[in-house]
Amino acid sequence: MPPDFQLHNPAIIDVFVAPDEVPNLPHLDLEQIENYAVTKVKKTVLAVTGG
Repeated sequence: MPPDFQLHNPAIIDVFVAPDEVPNLPHLDLEQIENYAVTKVKKTVLAVTGG
């Protein structure tokens, strides 16, 4: 690990990510897939209805 990352104090890291990128989860179970699908449907409905 680079020396800059070997801090022994709290640190703030500024990171940019794509907001619509699907998270890369190593293991998915059926409940996680269901919760993700429900959340995406809710977000879509809110976007369409302007809520």
